[in-house]
Formats: sequence, structure tokens, C-alpha cells
Amino acid sequence: KQLGFESEYMERHDFYYDNSLELYFNAAVHNNEDRNLQTIFNKLEGPSILLTGMMGEMWYSHDAMVAANFIKDADNKLKRADLSGFGMNEVRLHRHIVHCPVPYIGAVQRTSVHAITESEEMAPWTLNCSYDRPIPRRIAEEAGIPREMFGQKKMGAAVLMAKPELPVDETRKRDFKRDLVKNELLSSWQLPFFGMVHRYNNWIEWKNPNRYFSNHAKYPLAYYISRMVEKLTGKKPRFKPIWQRLNAELYRYSCNELADKYRWLGEELSELARQQGEVESVTVTKPANEDST
Repeated sequence: KQLGFESEYMERHDFYYDNSLELYFNAAVHNNEDRNLQTIFNKLEGPSILLTGMMGEMWYSHDAMVAANFIKDADNKLKRADLSGFGMNEVRLHRHIVHCPVPYIGAVQRTSVHAITESEEMAPWTLNCSYDRPIPRRIAEEAGIPREMFGQKKMGAAVLMAKPELPVDETRKRDFKRDLVKNELLSSWQLPFFGMVHRYNNWIEWKNPNRYFSNHAKYPLAYYISRMVEKLTGKKPRFKPIWQRLNAELYRYSCNELADKYRWLGEELSELARQQGEVESVTVTKPANEDST
């Protein structure tokens, strides 16, 4: 409101109720975390430019990058710290949308950005916290937005699905499970255990039970039992996710399904090439079938 823009609330879990774009998200990258943007793609009509703040870690100060565990990627080549936004690739092509991450507009080298960020002139906009971005803060505050109204802490909106992932659409989910059995990745008797596997893997990912084995001050019993087991077996006792071999299978399955949807395009281009006499023969590459990886 301060900048004169109208904002609209969007539900990041809309993909649970509208599966129309599920295939395109699943075929972009495995364990896609960008499904929360489906509502935006449903609202954009025709060719559009989508402006986002993705890859904004470039604006962190050095200390803030260390706190966010991005320092290992903080080279001078504007190297990405993660694959945020990559999960939109297929759906944005399908909907004729160009993704433009604003933080990278005009960016050339990270060291120059850090030099400005940590300069004496930027001290009034430096908060010395784990979410410290003096450059965008100065831009916003000089535009009239009060400091306390934005950028106090990082809030993630990404969607993380239980692993190994299953399609949300029930019909596609059943077909995917049949595909796993057909490719001998699971036996039919194992399919009913997906729910149990998801709960167990979520427990490991979000509760981190392995912390009991490493903190002798807080969990002395678990710590010393784990040390004893390690001395007897030579292996550290750890809770590990199960069925990890299936983590990328939904991506493989979805790529094959999408390839079949685009088969007509290869045939059309092949026919066009023959008609124009540009080549003597054009072979249409057969999309990967369900048995391939």
C-alpha cells in the first residue's frame, strides 16, 4: 500500500485442489519446491513476465551469508546457492511466461555487491542480524516504507512434499504406483506402506532424531549407547530415510508422460522439414517409454 501497489492473498497449497499443472511441476525437477506458485500461473494469461525476489541471497552481507550457510557458494561468478525457481521451468514454458529474478538485474560480480553492502555509507541500513540486506533495505526505506514493516526475518513459502513423492492427482498416483511395480522398483505388496514410509521419513527430516546420538550433555543415555554400538559394530547408529532410491522416480515418470504429450510437435516439425526439402530425411526421436530411466 505504501508503494501504491495492490496486493492479493494467494494460497500456497492450491495445487492440492487443482491438479491441472501438476505434470509440469513434477517434470521440471525432482522434489520440486515451487508448487506454491501455481496460483500465480493460473492467474497469468498470455505471454507475461514474472518478477520475483528469488536468488536474493546475493544481497546478503558476508556475515549473513555465513549464518544462512550460503558462504560456500559465495564466489564471484554469481553462482546459485540452490535451485529455487528451477521448478517453474516447464510450467512457465507451457504458459508462455518469462521468469525475471529482480536481484540479478544488472548484476555482474558478487564482490562488488558485497563491497557496497559492507561499506561505511551503508551502515545506517545495516541491522547486523542473520537477515541483513542493506541495499534493498535502503531502497525500500527511502521509498517511504518504515523499517519495522518488512525484512525482519526470512519467511519461506516453498512446499516440501513427503519423500518419496507421489502425485497428488489420484488417477496419476495409481498409474505411477503401477509404473513402480512394472519397473520392479517396488512389489505390489509394498504399495500400501507408502503412508507409513512418508511418516517415518518426515519424522527424520523434521524432528532430526539423530541429534540424540551426538549431544552427550543433553541426551547422555542415547549418546553413550550409540558410542557403545559404534565400538562393537564399527558403525554409527543412525536413523536413515527408507526407499530413497525412489526419490527421483516421479520426475522420471513425469518426464516420460510430458514427452508423450509433446510427441506431436516432433512429428509436425519432421513433416515441415520434409515439405520444405531442408533435409532428405528426418527421424522423430521416440520419447523415453515408461521402462526407461
